[in-house]
Amino acid sequence: MKFRLQHDKSNFKVIDNDVSTLKSKCWKSFGFTARKNETNDYQRILRFVSCRQCLKTYACTSTTGAKHENFDVKNIVRGADTISNHTYSLSDEYRSKLKQILSEPFENEAVCVSPDMWSDRHKQMSYLGISCTSVDVEYNYNAVDLCCRPYYEDDHSGDNILLAIQKALEVFDLNDLSQLHFVTDREPNLAKALKHYRPIYCYAKHEKRKNETAVTQVSVLQSNLTNKDSDFSTSASEDDIESVLPIIKNKKKTTDTAAATSVSSDPRKVQLAGMNPAVHRDIETIINCKKLVKYVKKAGLNKDIQQADGIALQQFTVVR
Repeated sequence: MKFRLQHDKSNFKVIDNDVSTLKSKCWKSFGFTARKNETNDYQRILRFVSCRQCLKTYACTSTTGAKHENFDVKNIVRGADTISNHTYSLSDEYRSKLKQILSEPFENEAVCVSPDMWSDRHKQMSYLGISCTSVDVEYNYNAVDLCCRPYYEDDHSGDNILLAIQKALEVFDLNDLSQLHFVTDREPNLAKALKHYRPIYCYAKHEKRKNETAVTQVSVLQSNLTNKDSDFSTSASEDDIESVLPIIKNKKKTTDTAAATSVSSDPRKVQLAGMNPAVHRDIETIINCKKLVKYVKKAGLNKDIQQADGIALQQFTVVR
């Protein structure tokens, strides 16, 4: 049809759409394809429209344009397949960028990986999440969540967990686990999976569990003392009261040598004497920030800060 419009202009041309109701703006650029009949009048060829400029011809129906009227293609909702394909392409693009970012730090053993596992009771499925931090040759610090994927291995044994971690890291070309540093909690199966790679255990979670245990023990002790006190009459003599008080034995003080040994053997405790002055400044900054946050919380200033459209101060540690 386009060929006829271009080369047989005496018999074929594009005519206007004379319908005035529900006419779309597209008819300013398009018209009906027509052919000259025996009476030398141009008669419309049904089910075809043509562009007035380029003469490109399209098939159409009687409801084309009138049914949908004017619309913006940017507001069209994409289908599930389109969104899924776009998501996959974006994932591949960002994985390739992460490979380039992690390549140099990985070669210099400056990449730290933190795997974690949890379960979804609703879906009855376990998940493996891995976050990663790195420092490049220019001392730029980068932190990123590498993955959060379903755990498909047969069980939660140490060998299978290690296999799942290896599969997740291979996508980013982190194939040699001996060049990585691992930080994880004290979950038994994770600890067993990474035992050959000298993992550093999360100190914050360890302290939280210690504090919870200490609070429980204090509560039990107070409850026991309260029960014992209720067994005595108010007329008891001082000698009787002294005889039932708990005897607290003083612990022997450890020598400096033993303390130094324990500090050197514990990776969570370091001696700052021989470290860089910049480390001292960083630690002083952290301590001062903690003091500031503690003062603001005790003085109740967070509400005033929020009422002034500010952000409330809080002390926290990013674990993932």
